[in-house]
Amino acid sequence: MQQIICKTGCIQSVGGAIDSTAAQYTITAHVKLYNAVQSARLTVVLQKNVQTWSGTWDDIFVFSAGGAGSAALAHEMRLSSGVYRAKIIADVYNPGGIRADTSTVYTAERIVS
Repeated sequence: MQQIICKTGCIQSVGGAIDSTAAQYTITAHVKLYNAVQSARLTVVLQKNVQTWSGTWDDIFVFSAGGAGSAALAHEMRLSSGVYRAKIIADVYNPGGIRADTSTVYTAERIVS
């Protein structure tokens, strides 16, 4: 019988940001785990607020990466005018590939003019 290393509470922290240099924007995300035995997969969904008064966000880009102990990723891209945020989803897996924990956070909104 497989030992379950962690059922909940595996994630120490999840975070990220949208930063810019000139016209290039970098979306970063990271997750830290309490137990290095697990592996984490980060999924970042870049969202654009098409109509700021409506509060409706459209998913425009998705990318992900994974690794043991913790995970981090960065993606550079050009963004058209609008208001953006990134939804960061961290999924943690036990050694047998069973998902043990998940957490979702949002970056601060970023205005691109």
